[in-house]
Amino acid sequence: MLAIAAAPFSHLGKHAPLIFTEKDGLPDSVMEYLMNVQPKFQKSPAEGPYNHAWVTGGKDTISAAAQSQIDDMLEISPASGGNPHAGH
Repeated sequence: MLAIAAAPFSHLGKHAPLIFTEKDGLPDSVMEYLMNVQPKFQKSPAEGPYNHAWVTGGKDTISAAAQSQIDDMLEISPASGGNPHAGH
């Protein structure tokens, strides 16, 4: 039922794939995908690009820890692999 409700978010405004996850964390396949699309910057995080996510469901569907994990994986990071929070 949540997939039907969330489908418009995958198309309207910020385009994004529809990804199913587990309540307490991301499956390896989703982690791998997010690592591949994670934006990187050369000099400043203000360079962009930025990723967005729509999380659909209540706390009984997805934990705060899983939401935090998704947020971390989508945050723009240095191309050098350093601290993603440097320069913010």
